[in-house]
Amino acid sequence: MKKRLRKKLRIGEFRELSFLLKGKLAEMDEATENAFFEKFFTLAEDCCLALEGTFCAGEFDLEVITGQIGLQNEARREAFLEGVKALPEITEFDATELA
Repeated sequence: MKKRLRKKLRIGEFRELSFLLKGKLAEMDEATENAFFEKFFTLAEDCCLALEGTFCAGEFDLEVITGQIGLQNEARREAFLEGVKALPEITEFDATELA
């Protein structure tokens, strides 16, 4: 398969890696919630990650996209999870391995 087609289909060396992140949030007032989302999305941006999913009723279910193969995906995943662990508003979370 030609390189251009592999890139368009995101297969082979152009495959994007991601992991799933699920968890629960503590009950927050509006100001605390706004500060939490600012910290959370800044953390994802600092780790160069893309997020897809939902925050709903004190829970979240996200796909965290680390990017193409060979871009220090595992290191960025670990840095993000350490940052998530440090957020007191997240009471529990579970993350899958990169796939």
